[in-house]
Amino acid sequence: MSDSVDYKALFLRAEEEIKRVDEERKGANEERKKAEEGRRQEKILREQAETRNHQTTFEEFIQHCHDLLSKPLKAGDPTQSTTGRETPRLFSPCIVLEEYGQRSADRPITSEKDLEVYERFAVENHVSDIISALCKIPSAREEFGLGNGVWFDNHARALDESPPDKANPKERPARPDQFCIHRVDEDNEGGSPTDELLPRDRRTRNSSYRRAGKTKV
Repeated sequence: MSDSVDYKALFLRAEEEIKRVDEERKGANEERKKAEEGRRQEKILREQAETRNHQTTFEEFIQHCHDLLSKPLKAGDPTQSTTGRETPRLFSPCIVLEEYGQRSADRPITSEKDLEVYERFAVENHVSDIISALCKIPSAREEFGLGNGVWFDNHARALDESPPDKANPKERPARPDQFCIHRVDEDNEGGSPTDELLPRDRRTRNSSYRRAGKTKV
């Protein structure tokens, strides 16, 4: 009687062989895919290297400037950054100007006296402060001929001209007061302060602009 065949063992061995072949096939496929991916990446890197070494067109140049120079830029912590040369704080704080502005807005100008008060607080005082600060800078003081500062004055025509003829009161027409700027200087010999009358027509706006364009303060 011949030996009986163990079909179960044969089936298990065949199943294991099929599994082994399938795993080898999968492994070969994975290796092939890795090799293909490696070749693809190598091609991409080679093309990128060639592209980076090529001269660029205008559009490419602008795009590269945006991508490589602008987009990576980040602002640092302001508390740890340097501010360079700090501009000196020489003038009135904002709250003071707000107070002046509110007072001016609350009281409409209805007379020449009101306008005079407004000019003094809103214009003349601040111009004097600015010129006083410029006087402390030798180059600005010399360039603009500032002397030791300026002060403003309104000369009423009634004080600088002879009174009208009483017999002919309508002979002299009404004229506005004279507005003048005085430049204050120190007398070089005696050290006493002097002042020079500077009417408006002597300080034209164009002249001031030309001087300002030449001086860095």
